[in-house]
Amino acid sequence: MYFIILNRIGDNVKRRNTLILVILLMSIGFAAVSTTLIIKGSAKISENIDDFDVYFSKAILDNVDKSGEFIDDTNKTITFTTSDLSAVGDTSTLTYEVTNASKNYDAIVQVNCEGANNYLQVSMVPDNLTIEATTTKTGTVKVELKKTSITNQDIPITCKLNIVASERTSLGANEVVNYNYKAKNIIYDDTVTQMGCTDVQTCIQKIDKILES
Repeated sequence: MYFIILNRIGDNVKRRNTLILVILLMSIGFAAVSTTLIIKGSAKISENIDDFDVYFSKAILDNVDKSGEFIDDTNKTITFTTSDLSAVGDTSTLTYEVTNASKNYDAIVQVNCEGANNYLQVSMVPDNLTIEATTTKTGTVKVELKKTSITNQDIPITCKLNIVASERTSLGANEVVNYNYKAKNIIYDDTVTQMGCTDVQTCIQKIDKILES
């Protein structure tokens, strides 16, 4: 009888050890499977400075288009002289257009103008512009004579763009044409090429369309 009891005890110990071994193997196997579910990685995001292009695209003084004369080669600065102001309260107004040619960024734009003095008051409307990608917006610079002068004076007003890029979640969808206003003022002799253009800028646009087709 004693021998039988010992055998049963031995069998129970074996079963217990076997069960423990099975549990350990299952735990190890589960841990091994679990480790394959862990994935580590990173995403690299970079800015697209080459795409960000915001510039003056039009300058109209008292209803007369002066873009080619007033906008500089960078298209970032306008320098103008007002119409004659002779009486206190006389005004001259520049209407400007700013284009955001970027497809990736909106632009927060502030136009800063210099030239105000004891004779002139310069005011900008609006104070700043939020221009969505591939769109344009307009603003005005109003110059008012505060007091009369005993001599003739030409006081230039200079306006520059202060631009900050703003992120967006979709690309701008409009087509934007970049103008070189200096080229627009250069007369082109079309007798040889017969492209139907009278200035360099118009010829450039026609050539671009031919290359795109």
